[in-house]
Amino acid sequence: MIEVGKKLLIFFCCVLFVVSIGKDLTTGTFPKSSAHQQIQQTQAQDAPKKEPTTEIKKQETKRYQTVQHRVTAGETVLSIIEKLNTDGPPVTIKQMIKDFEDLNPDVKPHHIQTNRIYTFPIYRQTSNRL
Repeated sequence: MIEVGKKLLIFFCCVLFVVSIGKDLTTGTFPKSSAHQQIQQTQAQDAPKKEPTTEIKKQETKRYQTVQHRVTAGETVLSIIEKLNTDGPPVTIKQMIKDFEDLNPDVKPHHIQTNRIYTFPIYRQTSNRL
């Protein structure tokens, strides 16, 4: 009796595994909900064709100027700052995080949201000439 139960359990596990692989290959691991798709379609229709994701703002400090940037999927605070500072930011990671927090006081850097606009620093390059 126990032997039959083990075989039955193994059979159901195999069936579940095969069904989950089939589902993953056809619809994906995390399918988008229809409500999410409708929101994206509405935003795509309402948005201008070539909307820039980054706008330079007039606010400047001695170390950096600021930029408004709309976050896209997969971006982090550090990846955005590194992308905006093409020569590499001349400050430490701690300083980049602090500057982001100063520019966006109500936002935690690890909890930025996709499709929201945040302010990011573009650092001024200091020239160390001999």
